[in-house]
Amino acid sequence: MDLLIIFLILGLLAILNHSFSDWLRTRFSRYNCLVFTAFGNKQFSNMVSKLDRQGIPYRSRFHNTGSDYFNDSTQYDIYVKKQDERKAQQAIHTEFKG
Repeated sequence: MDLLIIFLILGLLAILNHSFSDWLRTRFSRYNCLVFTAFGNKQFSNMVSKLDRQGIPYRSRFHNTGSDYFNDSTQYDIYVKKQDERKAQQAIHTEFKG
């Protein structure tokens, strides 16, 4: 019983530590404005290509959510600088005609 409690506490600490380190990286980065969360490599590639076409620098962070070869459900968070937020939102939500 004591061993089970220790494992549960260690698991909870690992989850909290991961969340805290993500928060720290976002809080103290110049790229701290989340503009889009993509699921899967195809959606991620589509969104960042829109930002690239507009010359908007970005940073991304991914969280593997248990994807396999046929079902890519990796979560990608895309961040930009605060001063680029409006331009990034416009780029992401505009259809490319080219």
